[in-house]
Amino acid sequence: MIRSLPNPGAGLAPGLGKPGSVESLIDQWVHLKAFSSFGELPPALRSVAELGFDAVPDLIAHLDDPRLTGYREQGWISYFPGYPWTVGNLSSRLLSGLAGRTASAEWREGEPTAEELKARASAWFESARRAGERAYLVERALPPGDWPDPHVLLVLAKKFPEELGPIYRRLLEERQEMQSWPVAESVAESLLPSDEKVGLLVEAAGHGDLLHRFASLGRLDALDHGLFLRLLVRTLEELPVTPQLPYGSGQEPSFVFLVQRSGDPAAWEALRRAALRADVGLRMEYLEEVGGPEEAKDAATDFLAGFLEDAEVRQVTEDPSLYDYRTAARDFKRLEVRDLAALRIAAILGLDVEPRPDWSPRNWEGLREEVLASLMRDRSSR
Repeated sequence: MIRSLPNPGAGLAPGLGKPGSVESLIDQWVHLKAFSSFGELPPALRSVAELGFDAVPDLIAHLDDPRLTGYREQGWISYFPGYPWTVGNLSSRLLSGLAGRTASAEWREGEPTAEELKARASAWFESARRAGERAYLVERALPPGDWPDPHVLLVLAKKFPEELGPIYRRLLEERQEMQSWPVAESVAESLLPSDEKVGLLVEAAGHGDLLHRFASLGRLDALDHGLFLRLLVRTLEELPVTPQLPYGSGQEPSFVFLVQRSGDPAAWEALRRAALRADVGLRMEYLEEVGGPEEAKDAATDFLAGFLEDAEVRQVTEDPSLYDYRTAARDFKRLEVRDLAALRIAAILGLDVEPRPDWSPRNWEGLREEVLASLMRDRSSR
């Protein structure tokens, strides 16, 4: 926290940066009208952040800049709109993202004055610059914990994209517990040649961990749709009969999202086969995920209709440890596959249905009959 108070009138002063300079980019922040609930950088901030070390001197100079912006971030309390940030706040955020949490925390020890804060940030930068920007970023791309450093990846993708391949492989080989989708995203958005991007994502798409496969396939789609489809179908064909994690916690059902987005009949057929060979608990999870975008409505209802005669029963009470709070239709301790299929179709078609755990077999039969009739009407209107 900075103790010194800026000149109140300074918050209204126009920027003086020369066109095309970092200073001029920072001046544009006073026009920001952005609001973010997930901390994503709007273009005006991203354009400065991706400059890396080239922007640091100007960011340090603006640490005490009192000019207000229209930028806000949603806090943990969803109904609290947050406060508008100053140019100084935003400069501090970008500097902290580049330097890392440990270094930026050291700047703020003891409630420094504005000049002390600038001096500490400058001392960090001198040390970092001696190490070299490329080496500094590469070393910090995969910090301790579960997440890669997003700011570092942003700069690497723009300035040193050739470093992303080794970083991606190191994560997949040595840091498999880490989330890989930020790296996959950086690869896809980087300045690497298209064939290199595709090659890296294809490598990850063959990883044994389904979380890494999902992350890479999600980005491969935009680069090579045909290859994406082939690898998606192959992954669906390799999905297990029984997941290693409790139902509702595994990665297997997430591939339904990619199937729906693909709109491809071969992908839907591969998903159908995966669901049929899966045990009843996993089959339920697949069905629960079906029903995404409007453009996938027909394919989704056709897929679910294929399970309206599946009378296999999922009994949650048989082994409660396999069913956590995210389990599909968790409130129904005993449920037939065909009944969940009917519920999902009803939801997609917008039917007014309020099932209860104490429903009798006759109630469920009535729902299935209603769903079948609505489904026939829907198909005749296509």
